[in-house]
Amino acid sequence: MPLLPSTALAPQLPSHYQRWGLSQATRLPDPDRRQPGAVDLSSDAEVKRYREQFSTLASLYPGTGDAQLGAILIDAHLAANAVGATAAARPEDTVIDPATGDLLIAFTAGGADREGRADPAIFSGPAGEPTWPHGWVMRLSESTASAGGFRWQMVAVGGLPWEGGMGFANPDNLEVDGAGNIWVVTDRSSGASPAEAFGNNSCWVLPRRGPARGEALCFATGPMECELTGPCFDSAEHTLFLAVQHPGEVHGSRRAQEVSRHTTALVDRDGAGFEQERWVPTGSNWPSGVPGRVPRPGIVAISRQTGGPLLP
Repeated sequence: MPLLPSTALAPQLPSHYQRWGLSQATRLPDPDRRQPGAVDLSSDAEVKRYREQFSTLASLYPGTGDAQLGAILIDAHLAANAVGATAAARPEDTVIDPATGDLLIAFTAGGADREGRADPAIFSGPAGEPTWPHGWVMRLSESTASAGGFRWQMVAVGGLPWEGGMGFANPDNLEVDGAGNIWVVTDRSSGASPAEAFGNNSCWVLPRRGPARGEALCFATGPMECELTGPCFDSAEHTLFLAVQHPGEVHGSRRAQEVSRHTTALVDRDGAGFEQERWVPTGSNWPSGVPGRVPRPGIVAISRQTGGPLLP
């Protein structure tokens, strides 16, 4: 769907969401073109009247040539809503799979906010949940059936294993190594949340082949209250670099070895529930480890002590 002046308007209708029991307005550029921002249209009839007033992006965005196209692109989110682009689930990072040429996308979380809602026709939980807070990694493959077409393919689903997830939450950044293994870092909220069961943000690897193919394996765990970002390799792919952002973002510096008690409801491999008790550091002193010292962001390099590839 090109964001060009000639592109016809075809916004998603509010009734699209009703099949999932959801009430979701269609957010479109303010019809008073002297005003910035958007309006929320809560009925199909309102959207129909809007389309009768504006048939193409050219009728929404005044001007000519580069000035008009620039106005459309600056307003890309709302312009895309107007032409009916798929409402996505907080896409955070993209990377090309060198083995296939496919586009991999990390969608951190699916839900709703004042800007709209992820389309549950594509972004749903393992059991069809229309709101899924734990995110996905998806693959877009070019379709041979039509020029410019593509198909969605699920690569990994965030969430608790007994709920159909793969053990991680909120994928944020991606990297693909030369063997086609996908590396994922997570960004769940450090505050109290339903994602508390997932612990610290971490780095996971999705093997392309071998006995663990189709699984998500935890490779590294970040310091307290941080986000891991920007995974990348050296040229030989013997060292993985990770950025550690804002350690201690909630409680700041850890003092006098402070800890807090966390209890989390979990389910074992036999399906039986139990309560896990953990004593968790309050705040962080990373990377110094000295009590009371201010935590700082940084970059770490992970390699084998014996050298060679990280994965056999």
